[in-house]
Amino acid sequence: SYLVLTEGKQQFQLDFQLSWGAWVQEMTDVHMSYNEAQTLMKYGYFLPESSVLKDRSLLERENSLDEIPQSIVVRFRDKLQARQLHEIVITIEQLVGTMRKGMYPADYCHFILANTVFVYSDYLKSVRYKPPVQGHLDLYHQYIEVHNIQSFQDWLVDSVTTFIAQTEKRNSERALSTVESAKQYIENHLPDDLSLEMVSAKVFISPKYLSKLFKEELGVTYTDYVTSQRMERAKILIENNNMTVEQIASTVGYGTAAYFIKKFKEMYGYTPGNYLRHTV
Repeated sequence: SYLVLTEGKQQFQLDFQLSWGAWVQEMTDVHMSYNEAQTLMKYGYFLPESSVLKDRSLLERENSLDEIPQSIVVRFRDKLQARQLHEIVITIEQLVGTMRKGMYPADYCHFILANTVFVYSDYLKSVRYKPPVQGHLDLYHQYIEVHNIQSFQDWLVDSVTTFIAQTEKRNSERALSTVESAKQYIENHLPDDLSLEMVSAKVFISPKYLSKLFKEELGVTYTDYVTSQRMERAKILIENNNMTVEQIASTVGYGTAAYFIKKFKEMYGYTPGNYLRHTV
C-alpha cells in the first residue's frame, strides 16, 4: 500500500488515501473485506493525516449513537450574529476537534457540518451580504468541494473572516456617510434646534448611535462639535463687522447674547467684542 502511495505521488503528483479491509480466508468472503475498506474510507475525510486507513476501531464509530453537543452549533450561530471573530474561530476549532476525536459516525458528522454551513448561509442571506467577488454565494457547493476536515476548517474560518472584514468596512463607510450628512445639516442650520435628538432624526439613526459616531469618527463629542461650528461662524460674522452681538448670537443659534458671550469666552478666552482687537 505504501508503495502505491509513493508511486502515485512521484508519478502523478497525487496525494490520496487507501483503506485496508480485514484479511479473509476464502475468496467468497472478499466482499466483507471490501465493505470494511469502504467504511474505513469514509473516515479519511476526518483523518487527512492518515495515508492508510486500517484502524479497525474506526468501524465501531459506525454504530455509535453518540451525539455532538448541540451547544457547539448554537454557539457558532450566536457568535456569528455577534460578529465575534475570535470566538467563532474557537468554536469552529472545537467542532472539528470533537469530530476528529469523538466516536461519531462519519455520515452523522457530515450532517452536522452541512447544518453548520446552512446556519452560516442563512445568516448571510438575512443580512443581505454580498461577497467581494462576483457570483452567487453558494456556500453549500463550496462546502462539498472541500476534501477533508482540515480544509473545511480553513475554508470556513477564511470565509467568516472575509465576511466580518467586509461588513466592518461597509459599516465604517456608512458611518462616515452618516457623520458627513449630520455635519452638513449642522452647517446649514446653525440658527435652528441642533439637539442630538433633532439631528439624529434627520439622518435616520438613534441619538445614542450618532453620539457614538461623532466620538469615534471625529474624536469630539456631538455637543462640542456643534459649539465649535457655531463659534467658527460667529468669528466670521464678527470679522465682517456689520452685525451686533445680539444679531450674531441669534444667527448662530443662541437665544440670548449673554449666553453666547459666555460660550465664546469659554472657547477663545475673550469676549466677541474684544475678538478683533486680539486678532489684529
